[in-house]
Amino acid sequence: MSTRVLHMQKVAGISGSEAHLLSLLPRLRERGWDVRLLMLHENEPGAWDFARELTARGVQLDAIPLAADVDPVAFLRLVGYLGRHRPDILHTHLVHADAYGQIAGTLARVPVRMSTKHGFNEFRENRGFALGDRAIASLAHTHIAISRGLAHYLEEVEGFDAGSFEIVHYGIEPDIMTLAKALANGVPIGAMLTREDIASVLVAGTHGSTFGGTPFVTSVALATLTTILDGKLWERASRMGRYLMDGLRAIQAANPTVRVVRGKGLLIGAELSAPVAPVVDACREAGLLVLSAGERVLRLTPPLIVEERDCDRALAIIGTALRPAG
Repeated sequence: MSTRVLHMQKVAGISGSEAHLLSLLPRLRERGWDVRLLMLHENEPGAWDFARELTARGVQLDAIPLAADVDPVAFLRLVGYLGRHRPDILHTHLVHADAYGQIAGTLARVPVRMSTKHGFNEFRENRGFALGDRAIASLAHTHIAISRGLAHYLEEVEGFDAGSFEIVHYGIEPDIMTLAKALANGVPIGAMLTREDIASVLVAGTHGSTFGGTPFVTSVALATLTTILDGKLWERASRMGRYLMDGLRAIQAANPTVRVVRGKGLLIGAELSAPVAPVVDACREAGLLVLSAGERVLRLTPPLIVEERDCDRALAIIGTALRPAG
């Protein structure tokens, strides 16, 4: 009998982590894993879009609705569910799944319980939340963070031990990574990062760059990286990205033209049921520059320093541009 794996997550739509699951879980099943997903939800249209996509790819999915953040009925249903299905491994992702899943998994005596921390969130700086989060985390056998930066952030704001986290960013550890463009905030530069064992075999002539490391461009790159690090702009990107995607999902709830909203940080896409070109044109005429990604995806790539008022103005323009003429 194969190992039974249950992934548990609260879903509102198809964003970065959900898009990853749509790719990962079917591949695990193809390799013989007995894996299914338990979706917590609040009946958002995007949650059911995700459910249909995942089941169409052959992955079993069950769902438990939440009437509120603290829902005793949902919790009792979850305990019963775990008792019936008896997974060998329970993996919880994000706050709701952690809180419900780790407690219920302990009561149901799931043999292996894992928890993944995903984002930089302001609510984590609340002392009460930090105490509760650490208490729930103590029920998990393995803790995962999507980056070392997040692990250190959780140590700083919640009191976790950064060294206790396994680091897995979507299961990908690149051998070589190339950088350009944003590294020097638009000034031409190119760079390559690699592991030491690969770097040790690179000698003069095996690697080159049109825009390499001149004193000028490297000083600009240093200033750019210093600004990002000192201002913790990755946290801002995560926070403002959620703000924009929440606004787009509010538009989606009132406009069926918007099918799916997804994104990671401030790289965001809204998939439409109609051609996107007229929307791009209407936004430009109203003073907002947006992009297309293919024929039906509206792409937003605002700067890392974008403010909420900028997002509000952009959402208002997009909402107007998506309204039917007349």
